[in-house]
Amino acid sequence: MKTLFTILFISLTLGYTDKSQQKVNINFLHEYGGKVYSPLNDELYTGIVFDFYEVKYGFGQKKLEGIYRKGVKDGKWTYYYENGQIRSE
Repeated sequence: MKTLFTILFISLTLGYTDKSQQKVNINFLHEYGGKVYSPLNDELYTGIVFDFYEVKYGFGQKKLEGIYRKGVKDGKWTYYYENGQIRSE
């Protein structure tokens, strides 16, 4: 069941086609040489990334959200506590 949920989550996460609106779980990006690459085509990643805190069954609150441009962190990054409060920006 967890595997099915993970596959569905990855499919939905990577289902965006418009690169300007692309959102990917940060755990699916590949890092090499200090830059991150798209899991779909090995190009430098540009788009929004996010992560969630893990809970026993599925995912909990948002953990982080930020932007990469051409494989490098860019702009505002927001980190959250497990209760959903903003930890830092």
